[in-house]
Amino acid sequence: MNSLSISQSPILRSLIVDPKSINLHLICVICQELVVDPKECSGCKILFCSICIFKQLEKNQSCQNCCQNIRLNDSHPIVRNLISEIQIKCINEGCSQQMQLSRLDSHLKQCEYEKTNCPHSGCNFKDCLQQMKVHQQICGYITKTCQKCKLIHKMNEEHDCLDIVIKKIKLMEKQIQQQNKIIRKLAKRLDQNEKKKNQQINDLCQHEFEQNQVMVKCDKCHLKNTQSICKKCGVCQCLECQLYEII
Repeated sequence: MNSLSISQSPILRSLIVDPKSINLHLICVICQELVVDPKECSGCKILFCSICIFKQLEKNQSCQNCCQNIRLNDSHPIVRNLISEIQIKCINEGCSQQMQLSRLDSHLKQCEYEKTNCPHSGCNFKDCLQQMKVHQQICGYITKTCQKCKLIHKMNEEHDCLDIVIKKIKLMEKQIQQQNKIIRKLAKRLDQNEKKKNQQINDLCQHEFEQNQVMVKCDKCHLKNTQSICKKCGVCQCLECQLYEII
């Protein structure tokens, strides 16, 4: 939590060092405690906690101080400044430090009792800075880079470069097999499309191929061989694979 969220939460009241020192103008007229997330009546400028006044408005639309139909405004900046100057205790258990609410954020950044997460990926340990320093010495997720194979591994794990490389190769082989499987499927689909295209060509034209044949390279079988050209539609037929190509 930060100072802003605390100032808008009832938790603030439990952190006040000396509740009797609170300015009377900062007291909610409904709950008679320090205003939390304060709102003020636009008429008489009296302060309310947001929760308190919204609950009251469900029953009565009048201000209980000036008895007029209430219109709420955000509290004046002076009110927020006065609240930020209230002396509070640190929110962390075990910490005895006291500070103004406005200085809580800077304190938490260096508070030894502030709980933090272990920075090492995969580790779920969370504790105060004091315990974190101890944990950092034994964390099982600390990693280092092998100087031989340049692979990253955990400090507390045995590292066999050859074994790691073999596993990497097997993984790559498996990935290649999967890619080849995809390629075969695509090639099969392409072949089906070629046959479908040739069937459509046959359906559209009763081919009459010229006797004069030409030597060209077929895009399908990749062989340079004899091909005939239809006098009607101009398609070229490979005599090797019997497929057509529009030229």
